Amino acid sequence: METHANALDLRGFQGLTEPIRLETAGGACHYLLISGSGRPIKLSATSYLLVKEVHAGRSFPSLAQEFSAKGARAVTAAEVEAAYQSVEAQIAEIEGRPEGGSLPAGFWWVRRLVREATVSRLAVRLGFAFTPAVGFPLCLLAGFAFLWALRQAPPPLEAQGLGIWLAYALFVGSLLAHELGHATACARFGAKPSDIGFTMYLIYPAFYSDVTSAWRLPRRHRVLVDIGGIFFQMVVGAVCIGAYRLWPWPPLVTTAWMIWVSILFSLNPVFRFDGYWVLADALGVTNLSKQPGLLGRHLLDRLRGRRPRAALPGPWWLVSVLALYSILAFGVWGAFLLRLGPYLAARLMALPGVARSTLETVVQHGWARQSALAIGAFLALLFLLAAAVFGLTQLARTVLSWGWARLPEVFRRPRPVAELT
Repeated sequence: METHANALDLRGFQGLTEPIRLETAGGACHYLLISGSGRPIKLSATSYLLVKEVHAGRSFPSLAQEFSAKGARAVTAAEVEAAYQSVEAQIAEIEGRPEGGSLPAGFWWVRRLVREATVSRLAVRLGFAFTPAVGFPLCLLAGFAFLWALRQAPPPLEAQGLGIWLAYALFVGSLLAHELGHATACARFGAKPSDIGFTMYLIYPAFYSDVTSAWRLPRRHRVLVDIGGIFFQMVVGAVCIGAYRLWPWPPLVTTAWMIWVSILFSLNPVFRFDGYWVLADALGVTNLSKQPGLLGRHLLDRLRGRRPRAALPGPWWLVSVLALYSILAFGVWGAFLLRLGPYLAARLMALPGVARSTLETVVQHGWARQSALAIGAFLALLFLLAAAVFGLTQLARTVLSWGWARLPEVFRRPRPVAELT
């Protein structure tokens, strides 16, 4: 096998001897390499062919002859080698990232709660839930329970006393079931689930399930993995409603309402919750969050009379959907940031008064139910403010770092991009 200086050792990578094709929209052909650490790396058809052939021992001159014969212009061996070294450098950079040291945008903190081996055992045993004979009846049951819950408003918090904390504990359990649903769907369709843990996303505490291996699956199965968490959580909500019908304990209804609100929030396609991944996999777009920026740069280049630096992501219908998504994303993020500032300012201003009121309640009532509710509300406010300040600080650092790195581009004229065709 012919080698060259600083060659990347790809012997531990999956997807070279048996190609793993990534199903996307628009007819574009992409492939996956699974690195030695388990990270999926998406390659275009040309980049994949280049890496595969070099790994198999092909020389750069012979590859240059092949590309020249297939393309519209002659390609030199030096160009092929430069293209390979560029792809190789990107692969090496991804593979060299420390485990857990690089998180997706918006995520600030991660801690593992359930190990991979335990998750896999549970997922395999619960896989029957995704068979049609079991899944469809459970969906109908959850739907009827949801409709019934809409007619049964939860009792006021003051009437529940300490039961609100038990309701919240049940709700947290439903969130763990949610993540187990993702893992179970992953295992059911032939991919390997991994850890379940806790994370901070923006200002929201959340659980996560590592189902990176789902990228190997067809798009329809990836969509089922995406909604698997909602499916399991809805079943938990239905169980709460069924238990309430047998034993009318108010926190059960409160738990069900928490679950429904959580599900509706997770279905939004802008933040990186389930709705985001459902839309991304349904459309066959692997980097949905980057599309508004890509479309914006493409439009700006067109308006300036320049050659677009990035091609459109697919056919006209896909570009139209992504354009609508971009407008929605900018609107949602704008509303989120505009409302978040005044809301946090108001809560900070109210914090001394809430602290004083909580202290007065404890002094007046001792450790009665009113005191427990007052202390709980004060602690919840403190947690929200701390999480929001931390999340906004990290978000600001990310935005400033991104802008600083790209500032020189404003003062540079764009150069032609050489492409292998």
